[in-house]
Amino acid sequence: MSIRCSGAGRLISLASMVTAALAVLAVTPAQAATAQAPSAELGILVFHGDDIRQYSLDCGPDDGSHPDPRTACGQLRKVDGDLTTLRPGADPSCKAPETDPVDVEIMGTWNGMITVFNERYPNPACAQASAGLVVPIH
Repeated sequence: MSIRCSGAGRLISLASMVTAALAVLAVTPAQAATAQAPSAELGILVFHGDDIRQYSLDCGPDDGSHPDPRTACGQLRKVDGDLTTLRPGADPSCKAPETDPVDVEIMGTWNGMITVFNERYPNPACAQASAGLVVPIH
């Protein structure tokens, strides 16, 4: 089993997300044969000030509590689930000093591989520009 990790984040919530991901993987062979697993099952946590939002995102079929799973899964498919593409980019808002940070944690599986992503964006505009298709930023 491979693990892809990016960044540093809140250890308590990360530990609970690892536990949840391992529970997803604890499927008996009989269950696996009768039910086709989605290509991705991800939990997304967004921390902005005192606001904490949690979303689920399943790809294949595209579903979950994410407000637009089809668009998010489409973006992830374009980059083969590489969550490092959600890191802050060249957008001018990402060059600003950290004034209103947004922390994002993503944990789950992509095509059978456990994947973990943690990032702190300096402000909501940078978070939206960098991860807005996959991570709902309000």
